[in-house]
This record gives sequence, C-alpha cells and structure tokens, in this order.
Amino acid sequence: MIGPPAAAAAAAAALVLGVRGVAGFIEASGKYDPGLKDWRGPPSLRREEIVETASIHPTNLVYVRNEDIEPKSAMLPTYDDEHPAPERVDEIKSYWSLGTYAPRRVALLVEDMEEEYRPYADYILPHCEAVLAAFRKAGLPVIWTNWVRRADDMLYGGLDRFYGPEGTATRENMMYTYAKDGTVTMPELAPQTPSEETLVVKSLHLSKFADLDKDGNEILHPLLAAWEIDTLVVVGSWTDDCIAATATEGVDRYGFDIVIVSDAVASGTTSHAAALQTMRAALATTVTTREIVEFLGDPANSIKVRDGIPLDASARFLAPQRGSLGSSNSGVNVWLVVFLVLLAFFLGAVVIATAIAKDFLTLAAVQKIISPRGYARISQAATTTTDSPPPAAAAAPTLP
Repeated sequence: MIGPPAAAAAAAAALVLGVRGVAGFIEASGKYDPGLKDWRGPPSLRREEIVETASIHPTNLVYVRNEDIEPKSAMLPTYDDEHPAPERVDEIKSYWSLGTYAPRRVALLVEDMEEEYRPYADYILPHCEAVLAAFRKAGLPVIWTNWVRRADDMLYGGLDRFYGPEGTATRENMMYTYAKDGTVTMPELAPQTPSEETLVVKSLHLSKFADLDKDGNEILHPLLAAWEIDTLVVVGSWTDDCIAATATEGVDRYGFDIVIVSDAVASGTTSHAAALQTMRAALATTVTTREIVEFLGDPANSIKVRDGIPLDASARFLAPQRGSLGSSNSGVNVWLVVFLVLLAFFLGAVVIATAIAKDFLTLAAVQKIISPRGYARISQAATTTTDSPPPAAAAAPTLP
C-alpha cells in the first residue's frame, strides 16, 4: 500500500503523461521546430505548390538502372539472392537554384581556412577570396570559424575516439591542430575590421551549429536568426568533415537553404569528391565561384540585413536563445510547471482534509494553528476540568 504523497505523485505523473499524449511511442512534432518552417511564407503556400504540381514528374529526379551506374563499384550490391538489390535507383539533385526564390537573405560561412590547413586548402584560396570579396561588396554578413582542438585541451568526445590517440607527437593525427599559430585565419581571408573580428568563432565541433559559448548559448544560429538569413553559402575546409556536418545540420535542424561553392571547398582526405556528391544529392545546391559572384553582383538578388541590426557578434543576443524562457518550447514547460504546482496544492489539500476527517488533527491542534491564545484557553480549560475534584454530593434533607 502506498501513502498519500506517493499516490499523489503517481496521479500527477499519469495526468501529465496523458496531457502530453504518451501512447507507447514518442511522436516527433514540428510545432516548435525551426527546421520545419518555410521562410518563404505560410504553410498554405507549400500546400498550393503540391496540389498544382502533384502530377508532374520531378524535374530534379532521373531514374538510373543499377547495372548502368559508373563506376561499377558504386552499384548497389546484392548480398543475398533471395533479396536482390533494386534494378532501378534514383539520381537526385536540389530542386531549387540560386535564382529560384530570389531575392534571398544570404550569409557567408568561411569554415576553418586557417594556417594549419594551408597545405591542404591553398589550392582553393583564390576562389574563397573571390567569394568573400563579393559578399563584402554586397554588404552581406560573413562569419569565420577556426578549428581549435588540440590533443591536450582536456576535451574528449566521440570524434576523439574515432581518430584515436596515436600520432599526436608526429602530428599525424588529423583530429588536432599543432602549430602555434595554426588556428589563425589565413591572412588572405582574415577579418579586416573590428566588427568582422567579433564574428570569428573558435570552433570545437564539425558542425558549426553545435558550438556553444561559455554560458551554454548557441553561437551560429542566433546570429543567422537575428539577420533573418534564409540561405547560407559555405566555403572552406574540410569537405567531408566540417563542411558536410554544418551543411547537414543547417538544412535539417534549422531549415536553411545551403549553397556549397564546389570549387571553394577542400579536404585533405580521399573523401572530398564523395562528400561533395553526397551533399549535392541529398541536401544542398552546389554552385561555382563564378556563379555565386555573378548572383551577388546583381543587387536585386539579395536583401541586406535590416537597419538597426548590427553586423557583428552582438546581433546574436537580439534573437531568442533556444531553451530560454523566451522560446515557445520553454513556454510550454513553464506552464507545465505551473500546472504541477497547482496540482500539488490541490492534492495536498485533499490529504489534509482526509486527515482531519479521520481525527488525525485534534480540535486543540487546529486551534493552535489558528490562534495561540485560543489554544491556551482550551488547554487551561482542559487542565482545570481534569485536575479539579468532583463536586460533593448534596446533603439529604433533614426530616422534621
């Protein structure tokens, strides 16, 4: 048998689970999900597009016979004759191009173009310079990141286990940076003004959306949100690491249109081409340096950040932080806490009322709670009544 507090807690938990719709599984919701909001307009716009084009063969889809895939090593293999690989596979690319939904609110992310990686990324440096110059000329925001992980930084995660502990003394372990000034942006791409210097993120993650400041606040997303960015252009290194991770989280978790400048991203591994093809086929539009520079050269294609919103790091404090009390999701949690507090008071009142009904609280205790003086009077009366001898019996009347 459980007592009243445990029963109350169980009842509250059951009620909360019922309110939140728990039914044997966890159902994802897009209600508070920034990655499922269309920056172009209300959901009705998307519904109209689907209805109008429902019978049209997707223009970004080509069917390919599995046996015709080149190179043959890329074919889908059959592991079991009873479960053969499909005969036909899909070749997909982005439906939209730069001009599809223009004008756009565009920002540039220069990822990890630092001195440590010059031997691997120098060949794309002129293209990165051209893209950066085009953004500056158009007056559009730019953010820089520098990978700063070191073998002795006392941080440890899944990536450290992936790369392993070996090769740090010989500087062969590519997880970490080693040179004294290795994490400094290459001078050709470095910030030029004090405002630009505030937009350099010393990064600890492959996805630049995952980096947090010392107070646990996100860095990249609040900046882009404050600037009302809808399209993120990415250049830098490494294609199969930071570029791919940032692009994936940017499009999937936050709903940005991602543009990869294909001749302005680099890698020091054999996976560059495969990573670029994967992003092109799954989540991003790829363009050349020439194409993005020409796009930005027409002022009608881009929208500048609104007046009053600074193009420096202070802008991120103008956007509500995810998880703060100002966000919609935390608002639900606040109301849930309020509800639980009120429920606790109600259940507590029920327990007290039950105890009173069962004589768990005497009248004297109640009087003490209400009035100490009243309690004293009750106690004195009770004491007098208990300690006084019983009255003598009346003498029998005397007969004459």
